[in-house]
Amino acid sequence: MRITSSSRLHLLIIILLTITAGIVGIEWGLPNQDHIYSYNGDEITYITFLKNMDLSKFDFDPKIYSKTHLPFYYTGVVLKIGEVFGLYQINTSKYYKEHPEEFARIILLQRIFWGKIHLLLLIIVSFLIGRTQINENFGVLFAGIAGFLPTTIVNSSYALENILITF
Repeated sequence: MRITSSSRLHLLIIILLTITAGIVGIEWGLPNQDHIYSYNGDEITYITFLKNMDLSKFDFDPKIYSKTHLPFYYTGVVLKIGEVFGLYQINTSKYYKEHPEEFARIILLQRIFWGKIHLLLLIIVSFLIGRTQINENFGVLFAGIAGFLPTTIVNSSYALENILITF
């Protein structure tokens, strides 16, 4: 079943508007000269506990058992992507305390990958469910509602494990 051009246009508008709405607060609480950690405690937790893993020995245990491990793996992938593309260098925690703007870039990329990519997936999956269950117009409506829920937009601005659990 093909998607009509008007539905494609509506989906594109929904995606652009929701991502734009979520970008407004994405830099809130990032590390700077006044505070070296993010205001969101979970973001630093995922980065900090990565050092407990030893990938060369296939030890993928972050040694924290109060949280699910998927966010740690996802954070590791995001860190590596940023390093490969030259957005920052992976360094020691002492370095980041002296250069909080570098640490802010890491957390910002983490927020983009965690929040915006999953927001895009939420909109697409919502459209597909609505189209399958009712019709294409309902799919567009359902995608718009799911994408514009205040909790969806707020959560898409942070690296929270709740976002990953959605999928």
